Amino acid sequence: MISTKALPKTKLMQLKIMYWGCGEAGKTTNFERLQEIFAPYKISHGFSIATTDERTLWNDSVHFKFSLASFNLDVIVNVATTTGQERFLSTREYVLQNADGVIFVADSSLEKMDNNLRSFEELKSFIHRDNIPILIQLNKRDLDDAVKEDKFRRIMRLPLAHKDALGFKIIYPTVAVDKLELQNVKRIFIDMIQKILKQKLVS
Repeated sequence: MISTKALPKTKLMQLKIMYWGCGEAGKTTNFERLQEIFAPYKISHGFSIATTDERTLWNDSVHFKFSLASFNLDVIVNVATTTGQERFLSTREYVLQNADGVIFVADSSLEKMDNNLRSFEELKSFIHRDNIPILIQLNKRDLDDAVKEDKFRRIMRLPLAHKDALGFKIIYPTVAVDKLELQNVKRIFIDMIQKILKQKLVS
């Protein structure tokens, strides 16, 4: 349960959630949608550093504050995206530093599967020594050539199970560009916060 009201006698925790994925998969669209969905919880204006053609050059960043009664915590969440452009590889690794969780945004287009896999393998190479939770957002499900979920699992070498050991979905299908289809955009973000907290509280 998320509330805007601070809880009495609670601890304050700060988290960083990264949105990662190949170029034009929908990371910045998610960033914009989250600011709309959770507008009452924003505690910063947010910023984006983009190229002249409106593609992310460095990253997008915004902060929210939530009160989570189920964890007896007030949580400040820094949401950041990283550029998907491969020529800026060095910036992606830098922005990923100190991340508590990663939402990998994949493009559903069959033509983008190689790009998805390359970006996912790159992500895993950066965090292979850290127990950082990852959830996968399979975006652009409205495309005519959208890959079937089972085929996506095989291409990305994902587990066949639909849920992980903590009971969270592994893949969240979305159409982030459609403001009427935002339930899973919201769901994966909330689930990521909860997954991070469960891992931290167990460890």
